[in-house]
Amino acid sequence: MATKRRKQPGTGGTGEFYRIIVRPKGEFTSFRNQDVGKKGHLERLAGRRSSGSWGTVSWLVSKRDAHKSGKSLIITTPKVRRSVEQGTRGPIVHVKGDIFESRPRKNIPEKA
Repeated sequence: MATKRRKQPGTGGTGEFYRIIVRPKGEFTSFRNQDVGKKGHLERLAGRRSSGSWGTVSWLVSKRDAHKSGKSLIITTPKVRRSVEQGTRGPIVHVKGDIFESRPRKNIPEKA
C-alpha cells in the first residue's frame, strides 16, 4: 500500500494568502515573516543568506486584497499594490494553486 505524501503549502488553493515567489529558497539559511502595513494584508518573507545579508524570498498577499485573473494576479488595494511593485519587477505569473512568481527588483546601491 502506497503512503500519501503531504501537500506542499500553497498548492491546494485554499489558504488565506497568495504567495509571490521572488527568489529561490535554496539561497537562504533561515527565514522570518514581517507584516508590512496593516496586519493581515501583506507579509514579506525575508531570508538570511550564509553571508549574513537579508533578502526578500516571497510576498504573501491577502486574498481580500487580490484576485486571480487568468494566469496573473491582480492586486486591488492600492497600498498593497504599491508595496509589491516596489519589491518586484516584471509580471506576476501563476505557477500552481496560490503560488505565483515574479522577478526581484534591481539592486540599487546606497549613496555614500
